Parts: sequence; C-alpha cells; structure tokens
Amino acid sequence: MKTHDKEYFYKYVTAGTAKKIISNLHARWSSPILFNDPFDTQLKLRFGFEYDDLAQHLTSELSKLMFSETEPELDTSTFGYEIVGSLRRLRKKIPRTKWEEASKSVIKAEEKEFRRILEECSKDWYEFLLKFKVFCVAEEFDNLLMWAHYSENHSGVVIRFKCIEKFDTVLCAATPINYQTETPVYASLDEFVKHLTGENRINIEKKTNELIYTKSRHWSYEKEWRCITDREGENNQEYVMLEILPEEIDGLIMGCKISDKDKEEIINILEANGLKHVEVVIAKKNEYRFALEFEKIT
Repeated sequence: MKTHDKEYFYKYVTAGTAKKIISNLHARWSSPILFNDPFDTQLKLRFGFEYDDLAQHLTSELSKLMFSETEPELDTSTFGYEIVGSLRRLRKKIPRTKWEEASKSVIKAEEKEFRRILEECSKDWYEFLLKFKVFCVAEEFDNLLMWAHYSENHSGVVIRFKCIEKFDTVLCAATPINYQTETPVYASLDEFVKHLTGENRINIEKKTNELIYTKSRHWSYEKEWRCITDREGENNQEYVMLEILPEEIDGLIMGCKISDKDKEEIINILEANGLKHVEVVIAKKNEYRFALEFEKIT
C-alpha cells in the first residue's frame, strides 16, 4: 500500500556506485552505524525527567490507584497490575497519609533499580541499532549541496526511482525524516510512571519510529526519506544488498562534472542490461545563477 503521494525519489551516488546499481540491479541498505552523521539514531535514549522526581510521582500515582473508589483499568500483563492489586487489598487497613509517607522511602530506595532499568532500555536500543538496515533517498534532484556531498562534487549521478504501487515497491512505504533541534523524548515522567503501573503502556513501535525518523535540523536541506528492514547482512556485515526491479529505475541524471568515460560506460551498461526505458539527463552549470540546468541525452 502506498503511504504518500510522491511519484519519484532520488538517490545521489558516485559514478562508480551508479554503475554497480544498474549492472546488478541491487542497492545497498546500511546499518546506522555506517552513517556519516554519528548522531543519527546513535544517541542514548533520552527520558524527560530526573531520577529524583520519579519516587514522588510514582508514590502519588500508586496512592491514587490504591485508594480509588472505582477499580482502575490496568493492563493485566504488567507487573504494575499485580502491585496495584496487592495495594488495593490493603487500602482499608492503613491510612492514606501513613502509606504515602512509608512508601516514599521504599520507592526512593529502589532508585538504583530504576536507573538500571533505564540503562537497560538504552542498551537494548543500541543492540536494535545493529540489526536494522536503512535505504535513504531524497525528494529533490537539483540540490547543490547534495550533489557536492553525495555525488562526488557533481561528478556522480542521481538515480530517479519510481514508486510503483502495482508492484508494491519498497519506496511506496518510504517515510520522511522529521528535522528538529532536540532529540525525541522516549518517555516523559507521566508516561514512564503510567507504563510502570500498567495504566498506559508506552507504544514501543511508535517511539522507535520517532527515533529512527528524526535527525538534527542541521540536515534539513537533505529532505530525506527512508525505508528500513531487519534483514541481516551476510557474515554479520553492517549492510545488505537488496534487489531493485528494472522498472523502478526511471531516470539517471549525470553530474555537470562527470567524466566522458563514466558517461559512456553508464550509457553502455543501460543498453546492455535492457534498461533502455531509463531517461538519461545531463546536468549543466548555469553560468549566471546558483542553479543547475538539465538536458536530455538521446
């Protein structure tokens, strides 16, 4: 199912990489460990609270659930469900103020355990990082910075990929990157406490996607979209080569500084591999503006 309205996406590559893609009809999906941005999905999980605030907030929430006149609706699969059930059986035997005072010190004493739990979450996240692979594309083909950074100073190629809904190609499900100043908060204080009590479980999939599809605003010029897979590389490689349909490669844009040798070899590979449907365009430097012009090669 197509999840967006884009017809095409663009991949900025070197001339050498372009030759490999059109020769083998495979593209490389990389682990985030290989990204040129060491902050991209590679930070520890950030929680929106201080450890010192946790004991007081958790005590208040447990007290509310324990002394509620109505039976709270909790996720029965959680540890919190058992704890709250046990506490509610005691609510007639101990005054609320006395319980709250006693429980604060008990929960405070468990602070070390809470810290361990949060550190385990960060460790699990990093291990997950090592498993998934990413295919990155852009929504523009004429970005001067992208040409300079990813297409070898304008001597490379931009591949135009077509989203083909009838074949359910992977780019039909591409997701745009969200660019922002701060990294996403994995859980606020209230979210974490209600997760512990079983009132409202944290949506792990949603939170994970927020982290995977968020980058620093410094990269916003890329207008990046990405697809992810949990496919493993051979021999634990940090990338995997996945097949591309010939119909997906819809066009090639050669850089304004591409060599004649690379240009000729790319055209020959297209013809030899039955990719004559691919539109080939050459970029030319506009002599008066910060812009490229494009001319179709026949």
